Amino acid sequence: MTYILYIWAIVEVALILYALYKIKKIITIYREDKQVYYYTADKIESVLTQLYGKYKILSFLLSETMIFYYAFLGWFIQKHAFKDVSEYTYSKDTMYGVFFWVIFVSTMMQTPIVHYFLSLWSVKVAWVVTGLSIYGLIWLLGDYMAINHTPIKINETHLYIHIGLRSKIDIAFSNIDTISANVKEEEKEIYTALVLMPTVEPNIYITLKEKVSIKGLFGSSKMVDKVALYVDEPKDFLNDALEHGYRISQKLIDEIFLKV
Repeated sequence: MTYILYIWAIVEVALILYALYKIKKIITIYREDKQVYYYTADKIESVLTQLYGKYKILSFLLSETMIFYYAFLGWFIQKHAFKDVSEYTYSKDTMYGVFFWVIFVSTMMQTPIVHYFLSLWSVKVAWVVTGLSIYGLIWLLGDYMAINHTPIKINETHLYIHIGLRSKIDIAFSNIDTISANVKEEEKEIYTALVLMPTVEPNIYITLKEKVSIKGLFGSSKMVDKVALYVDEPKDFLNDALEHGYRISQKLIDEIFLKV
């Protein structure tokens, strides 16, 4: 196990050093790319693809880069409003913020204690575990900040669902068959959920005409034709959906949220 961790650390350092070696070229491409990107990760992915081509290893590099980007710069990133683009959050009512701070603070407090006792047995093991704990803290912070900076977006042609850096799916309006706040209980299991925590019940269910790829961390992906997600303001989200011609009536929306 220790050797695997050493190898992974070496791979990550090599990737970071290689990126730094190409930093001038990366900055040049970044500035010259005039296409509009709603999410920073999409912009950086485009730059890396233009520089290196489409390789699986780039997905690992992108994930690592964005985690550190949001962890260290997330506090200073200014939110940019796009014209004719609606935004919907998905974390205010999930208790994710409380969950994050409990884990983050407890890990910070436990790390030096664990390091001390492990060092009595093996200094090398102690530093490996401490390094992993520090990386875990950075990952948690980056994930938390990414969620705050990646709301769901709707423009004239697409629905963009990015759940932090965990998963994303871009759906064309023309590919949406149905959208609803409720489905039958026996049908819920066939939907692919894009939620922050398993304790959160999805409140939006989307059926697609054709399958679309959901991209996850480190380049993972799968094709789906049904998506379930959670949004903080489902009624506004569905009203926005109505304006874009989805097959859902205003009467149905009022019935769904009659008790809200």
